Amino acid sequence: MAAESEYDEGTLTRLLQGGMSKTLQDAWEAGETDNLNTTLAITRWAITKENKHSIMDHIRKGRPTGKFDTTP
Repeated sequence: MAAESEYDEGTLTRLLQGGMSKTLQDAWEAGETDNLNTTLAITRWAITKENKHSIMDHIRKGRPTGKFDTTP
């Protein structure tokens, strides 16, 4: 059995893609990673993309009304 350190770029990329969320897989299939040549570059792209999605979800959901009462 090969150690992870012995995997080639193609194998690492396939493993990375298999662990991605559906949203990231859709972006991958749309061609957003076509210009990325290494697993490290794709990993950085995935982290950035996931952070953007998390921030946008948080903004869209907003703060629940009535949770913070500011009256003295």
